[in-house]
Amino acid sequence: MHPSGAKMYRDCKNHIDVQKWERIAMYFFVGLPTSPNKRNVIWLIVDRLKKSAYFLEMIMDWSL
Repeated sequence: MHPSGAKMYRDCKNHIDVQKWERIAMYFFVGLPTSPNKRNVIWLIVDRLKKSAYFLEMIMDWSL
């Protein structure tokens, strides 16, 4: 591989890694009624690159 080609590959690789994280959004829904298993927060993670969403139940036992 040509020496300048290796630099171009590294630059491209770093740019792709950054793009992955630019398409992820996170949301917290707080102040919900407590569920039977004591969960009162929903953490929503939206991955636009994979077109998927994850809903995670969490416990918040401290005040904002």
